[in-house]
Amino acid sequence: MEDRKKEGPILPAWVNAVGSYKDLKNGQFKPDIIPLIKRYDQCTPEYDKLVEQKKALIKALKSDTTAANNADDSTRDKLVEERDKISKQTNDDIERFSDEFSKYDEDSDLADVGQTLGRWVATADEHYTMVSTLTQRIAALNTQSVAKVKKVQGDFKSKADAIANGLTKVNADAEKLAGAIRQTIQVYQKIAAGMKDNGDGAKIASAIRGFADLV
Repeated sequence: MEDRKKEGPILPAWVNAVGSYKDLKNGQFKPDIIPLIKRYDQCTPEYDKLVEQKKALIKALKSDTTAANNADDSTRDKLVEERDKISKQTNDDIERFSDEFSKYDEDSDLADVGQTLGRWVATADEHYTMVSTLTQRIAALNTQSVAKVKKVQGDFKSKADAIANGLTKVNADAEKLAGAIRQTIQVYQKIAAGMKDNGDGAKIASAIRGFADLV
């Protein structure tokens, strides 16, 4: 289609080439080539529209994927920050309890040792439960982000397929119409060649032949 675009609309060229010959307008030349030419010329704006849709789709994809990926960033960052604080507190508590246990020996009071151990276990259990809960919430947000990106992917594929199919169709339509125009021109040339009693016959055949090179 890009090569066809460079040639521009061919209807003006047809009018310029043969518009002065009244024989082409009196119904002698059939089928009428004008509808074919108009439909052929229409392929270019249809193609341009699809190309613009393609550009817009790619541009939108960049912003859509960024938005989908970053939608929960602030919430996720807060949860990660909170989890990191708890992890640091856990490490600090481990060091504190280790220091306490280092003071015990075989003569230490069993009840005292047991209480300290109980506080350690309770603190560790509380910390690890909070860390596990926060990790699950972070994982859920990650899953949501992936789901959002997948939705963007699905929407993109649907629109991209429609555009690709449209481009394929408009190219095929242009090629088919070009073939129909060439075929009609051949018919016109035969009609012009048969106009033995009309001095314009040879001129029309020549003008039509030159136009055929544009398709």
